This record gives sequence, C-alpha cells and structure tokens, in this order.
Amino acid sequence: MLHTFGVPGKQLAVINSRPQGYFITHVEGKKPARLNGKSIGHEPRPLAPNDMFEVGNEKLLFLLK
Repeated sequence: MLHTFGVPGKQLAVINSRPQGYFITHVEGKKPARLNGKSIGHEPRPLAPNDMFEVGNEKLLFLLK
C-alpha cells in the first residue's frame, strides 16, 4: 500500500506499508518533509502512532485503527 502527500513537482512524500510497519519517505521538493519536527530526508523513516508529519503547509497526525 502506498499513499502520497503533497503536490507532485513541488513537495511530495509517501507513506508505505511494509511487513515491519509503516514508513514515510521524502520524494521531491526543496523543503524536505518533517517527522515530529525533524527533516526526514530521502531514506524511509518508521512511523509510530501519534507521530506528526508535515508536507508543505499540511500537518498530519499518523494513527492506526
């Protein structure tokens, strides 16, 4: 499963599901996506419930149901 956030060509991040859990990766854009206030870069970063991530001007809370 792959979910994209942001605007292609401006700032884009993806969240994907793996056997080890969910991961977020910065894909493109001058300003990197942020996870809990820190830049995430192009390497996948694991997500945990209640993590806050920012892509562009959007702030989102990661929850599992």
